[in-house]
Amino acid sequence: MHLTSWPNIMFLTLVLTGVVFLLIGLYLSNEGIALIEEQGRISALEQEIRGDYSTGQSIGLGPTCLKAISIRCATYRRTNFNLYSFLVKAQGPSGPVLANIHFPAHKLIDNHFALFRMHHCLQTPDGQYYVELNCPQAQPAQAISVWYHKHDKYDGGQRYCSGQPAEGDLVFRLYTSLSLWELLERICAQRPGIMNHVLLFPCLLCMALFSTVLLIILIALSNDKLTRNTQKQGLSQDE
Repeated sequence: MHLTSWPNIMFLTLVLTGVVFLLIGLYLSNEGIALIEEQGRISALEQEIRGDYSTGQSIGLGPTCLKAISIRCATYRRTNFNLYSFLVKAQGPSGPVLANIHFPAHKLIDNHFALFRMHHCLQTPDGQYYVELNCPQAQPAQAISVWYHKHDKYDGGQRYCSGQPAEGDLVFRLYTSLSLWELLERICAQRPGIMNHVLLFPCLLCMALFSTVLLIILIALSNDKLTRNTQKQGLSQDE
């Protein structure tokens, strides 16, 4: 088999196509966002977020823009029909509102991260943000809460209760925007959020199996074609 034979050219073309589709699949599975900060283990449960009580967290990202944030929420295994507000402000609790996302509490899953995506990537001059969850109309035993660390785990900011500084930090994840080229860079650099993605290695395995099966088929077709050509040459010599 020559490298320039049609089965090899087809094989290489399909492999390159598979790589492109793999990158696109990973990009879509990441929803165009990349993890840049994560506060891991849960430590304690906040009180119910209702009435005048709100919970917040200050965040420092520097020049990196903020595309999304997820916070680990608790529903107490209840179905809450309140409409909560997730606010993103510049600098601190008294800063201007950059984003205001309303979400129904009944869509939350107990002890799971709730993802809040911005319409566009937010960026402030000093890279400081403040996020807050509130619901003035929520009633006792009909409200949600969030998980937080009792001790300071995040150097870029601190937790707030009703706009006042409090000890510890919320359990959250920060995301920035992600282009297809940046995705490739993260894969090559084995940066968090990509190499640990749940779909990466299954995709690679499927791609390897697909390429192997395709190679076997192309080799079989090539050998079959070579056999037929040899038989034709033998018949020509006999004549």
